[in-house]
Amino acid sequence: MGRATPGEARRMASALWQATETLFMTIRVNPAMTREAVRAMAEASIASATWTKTEDAILERVAAGVPEHPLETATDQRNKMVGLSSFLRQAVREGAISPDYPADENRTALVKNALTRARIHAAEGYADIYAALPASGDEGVAIVSEGEVDLPADCPLTTAQIHANLRSAKVGDRVQDRMPHHWVIGGAATAAALGRDRAHDDGSVAASMPGTAVPNWVGKRLSEVWPIFLNDAVEKKRIDEAQAIQGKSTYKLLIEFWGDVTLDQIKRPHVTNLIRQLQKLPSQYIRGEFGRMLKDGCSFTHIIELAAALDQGKPHDQKIPKLKGKTINRHLSLFNLLWEYGIDNGAIAAGSETPTKGLFLPVDGNDEEEEGSLIREKGARDMWEPADLKTLFALPFFVGCRSDRDRLTIGNCIPRTPLWWGVIIAAHQGMRREEIFQLRVRHVVRDEETGIWYFDLKTDKTLKLKGDKRRDKPSRRFVPLHDNLLRLGFLAARIEGRDRDERLFPEISAGNAQRSWGAAPGRRFSDFKSAAGFPSELDFHAFRHSVCTLLYRAIDNVAHAEEFVGHASAARKSTFRVYNKGQTLTALKADVDKLDIPIDVDRILAAIAKAPPASFDDQD
Repeated sequence: MGRATPGEARRMASALWQATETLFMTIRVNPAMTREAVRAMAEASIASATWTKTEDAILERVAAGVPEHPLETATDQRNKMVGLSSFLRQAVREGAISPDYPADENRTALVKNALTRARIHAAEGYADIYAALPASGDEGVAIVSEGEVDLPADCPLTTAQIHANLRSAKVGDRVQDRMPHHWVIGGAATAAALGRDRAHDDGSVAASMPGTAVPNWVGKRLSEVWPIFLNDAVEKKRIDEAQAIQGKSTYKLLIEFWGDVTLDQIKRPHVTNLIRQLQKLPSQYIRGEFGRMLKDGCSFTHIIELAAALDQGKPHDQKIPKLKGKTINRHLSLFNLLWEYGIDNGAIAAGSETPTKGLFLPVDGNDEEEEGSLIREKGARDMWEPADLKTLFALPFFVGCRSDRDRLTIGNCIPRTPLWWGVIIAAHQGMRREEIFQLRVRHVVRDEETGIWYFDLKTDKTLKLKGDKRRDKPSRRFVPLHDNLLRLGFLAARIEGRDRDERLFPEISAGNAQRSWGAAPGRRFSDFKSAAGFPSELDFHAFRHSVCTLLYRAIDNVAHAEEFVGHASAARKSTFRVYNKGQTLTALKADVDKLDIPIDVDRILAAIAKAPPASFDDQD
C-alpha cells in the first residue's frame, strides 16, 4: 500500500477492513467456535477475498521503481493544490486540458492524484481551481479526482458514490451532470468559483441577466434533484425537518439499489427490488455494529449479506430483526412525494402513475405504533415484566456502585444522573424518552388546589410531543408523580432552588441531527442494560409498555390508563371530557400510586445517606 497512491492505498485498506470486520463479527456472534475453526475461517476468508486479487493490478499502475512513501499530510496536499491551480490555468489556455470527463490522458494524469484532498482548504483551493476552467453554458465544470475526497457536511453522496458516478460516465458527459459541484466543494466555494454567475441554494445556476434560469428537471438525475426536493418540501411544509433528515437515508438506499437514474427511468421493477432488499435489511442498520460499518463506508448490500450469514441455521425468533413495514412504507411515501415534484417540474409526463401504486406493505397493530392500543395481544410488545424490573433496580447502579462509569460494580456511589433518574421516571410514569429529557424545571408543578405534584405536558406549547400533528393531540396531558419519586427525593434533587427556565437535566445535550434530547441517554441505557445481560428487546421504550400493561392490571380502567400515558381512545375522550383539572389530577394520582414497581426505595435511601454528594457536574 505504501507504493500506491493515497486514494488507492485507502481503498485497499478499506477492502481489507471490510473482510476482517466480517470475519470478526462472525466470530463474536459464535462464541463456541474452537481455535481451529477460527483459524480455518480466517484462512478461507483471506484466500477468497477480492481485495487480494486486485492488489497486483493496482500496483501495475504505479511506475516501476517508485519507492514506498507515507501518505501525504494536509500541508503537502495544500501546497500541491496551490501549485496545480497555476499549472491548470496555463494548460487550459493552451488547450492541453479538456473540461469534459473522461478526457484525454493529459487531463487524467494531471488531475487524478492531486485534487480534492482535504476539506480544510476547500474554500480557497477549490474556488481557485474551478475559476480556472471554462464554463459550459451557465454551469461550471467539476473536476474530481479518483483519490480520497473530503466532502462537505451537507453533501448527500458518499465518496464511493462519487467515484462510481465518475467511472460510469461516457465520453462527452460533463461531470456536472453526474455530480453538482456544490456537493463536493460547498456552497461558498461554488459561488466564488462561478464568479459572474449567481449560485442558487438548490445548486442551479442563473446568469446575471434576469429570466435565464433553467427551471425544469428534464434529464436530471436523482443526485441533482434530491436536495432541491428536500429543501423545497421542508420550506413548503410538505415534510418536517426530522423527515428531511430521514430522507438522507432514503436517498442513499435509492442510489445504491437503483443507481443515479433520472426520474423517468424509474419503473415498477425498481420499486419491487427496493422493497425486497429493505425487507432483508436489519432494523438496527444505523446503530451498533452495523451502523459503525455503514459509517465506515460499508454498503447496504454488504450488511444484508452479512445479516443473512449470521442468521443462517438459526430459528426464526433468534434471527436479526429486519425493517418493519411501517419504515419501508415511510421510504416509499417520500419517493411518492418526489414523484409529484417530478411531474410538476417536467421530468415525468403529467398524469403518470407512481410505480409504487399497490406496493405499500400492510401494517398491522403490532407493526405500527397505534395510539389507543393499550390492551395488546400477549407477546405483541416487549415489556419489562415485574421480575425484570426487580432485577434491574437491584443492580449496583441503583443501590450503590463504584462510580457512574463503573455502574455494575458494588460501591457506595449513587449517581443520580439523568440516566439514573430517567430510568426510574420511565418505569413509574410511562413517559416517552423524548418527553422526559426535554423537560425544564417549570414542567414539574404543584397544583394549588389538590397539592399534587405532576409533570405538565399540556400547557407549554414549546414542548415537542408525539401526536402534536393530530387535532386531538393525545400526548398532551398531566402526569402525577408516583410516590416513589417523591420518596427518593426527586424534588429536592432536581426542582427545589432552581431557576424555572433551566432544563431539568442540563447535563444532557441534544444528541443527534434531529435535535433529539433522548438520543444520548437512550444509547447509554442500551449499553448499560446489555452489559447487565438484558436482551435487546428490553429497551427504554419497553418501560412505557410495562406501565401501560401494569396500570391496566392494577386499576382495570382503560380510560384512566389512556389518560395517564397519553393514548387516544374514545373511552378517554368520553370520560375526561367532564373532568376539571383537579378531578383529573386526583383520579390519576390515585391510579398511579397503585402501580407496584419492585424497587427497594428504603435500601436506595439508606445508600444515598452514606454516598458522597451528587453534583450536576457529573457527566451522564
